[in-house]
Amino acid sequence: MLGMGVQFFRLDRLGERHFTPPPAVAVNRAEAAELVALPGIGPVMAERILQDRKMHGRFLTLSDLKRVKGVTPKVLEKVKGLVRFD
Repeated sequence: MLGMGVQFFRLDRLGERHFTPPPAVAVNRAEAAELVALPGIGPVMAERILQDRKMHGRFLTLSDLKRVKGVTPKVLEKVKGLVRFD
């Protein structure tokens, strides 16, 4: 799970580890469990995101998440690069 201390890495031919970024979460398709795995997103925030998506439609950009109560610039900075909007 993202944000839970799991490190993503790959081994090269010599057995050396290289950091690999985790797969991005598709905000417009994600369930609560996937959203909670993001840093700065707890169960309440995840439910707010789902409810907002249901009421107002898709999020098109990272900035669109600001319409969800509690999503601050600090939260946006934490999830930047870990979410996608397709």
